[in-house]
Amino acid sequence: VRKNGDKINTAELSRELGCEIVEISALKGTGIMEAAEAAIRAAKGTKTVPMHTFSGPVEHAIAHIEEAVVHDKPEEQQRWYAIKIFERDDKVLERIKVPADVMAHVEQDIKAAETELDDDAESIITNERYVYIAQLIKNCYKKK
Repeated sequence: VRKNGDKINTAELSRELGCEIVEISALKGTGIMEAAEAAIRAAKGTKTVPMHTFSGPVEHAIAHIEEAVVHDKPEEQQRWYAIKIFERDDKVLERIKVPADVMAHVEQDIKAAETELDDDAESIITNERYVYIAQLIKNCYKKK
């Protein structure tokens, strides 16, 4: 990045992601110890749960899923599970065994989001993640 004259605003990226960002160069061997030390500090520190916010219909469905299905999971895992359920991830659904009546209720919320956004749930999440990444790059990465 530096060699090309580009710049990454690591302070802004840290703020956006909710964790310390450390510049490293594997080729030059710089920043590696600093990155390891930052990882240790993060592991010892208080848990932060950075949260990417999706569009309204998706957030609505995810909130319902968290409330109806995954409220008994550790707080830092609830959103991940809710997103996976929104995507209808087979492995997650098999693992947590959502009762049929609860899944039928959740399915209504998922279908409402799919209808409003005119796409399937998995594609909606994928697209919104790409939009989020593009926004991060726009805010934190400056080309020469």
